[in-house]
Amino acid sequence: MIRSANLKKEDQVEMVVEIYDSIDNIRSQDHDTEPVYANTKKTPQTQHTGARTGCCRLPTVCLGLLCVLLLTATTVLTVKFYLLTTDRAHLERSYENVVAERAQNRKWLSEQACQFGWTYNGSSFYYISSKVDTWNKSRSYCRKRGADLVIINSREEQVSQEGKKAQ
Repeated sequence: MIRSANLKKEDQVEMVVEIYDSIDNIRSQDHDTEPVYANTKKTPQTQHTGARTGCCRLPTVCLGLLCVLLLTATTVLTVKFYLLTTDRAHLERSYENVVAERAQNRKWLSEQACQFGWTYNGSSFYYISSKVDTWNKSRSYCRKRGADLVIINSREEQVSQEGKKAQ
């Protein structure tokens, strides 16, 4: 150890000198005796992991966690997409069934209504009476049967009703 008298104790540096010898000199010595440099203080060699290992550990862990999170999110979204696609297909089949049933019901209702003098036009049923009466009496007659006097909102409806009167 080399010490300097001018340095404070905390500023002093301990230096270790390692002595290397050639293999020929070691072989020539007696194997029972220790080499000359055996009493030299040897310091254990520390393995330097370097600052890189410590500084890369956190980003690596974060990146790994982000990958796991991304995989989880992708899996959840894939399952949700599959379920929504299945539900949509089911709803489309149900809608097609309802539309077909509605068309069938309209046809049946139109046939039944025609038997009693009602006519079907678009989305409404009409009963054209041949009896002439006052507005109040005509309205009372309609209400007793669960209907009301017609209110014509379009030119097509007017023409359609006039054509039915002529028949």
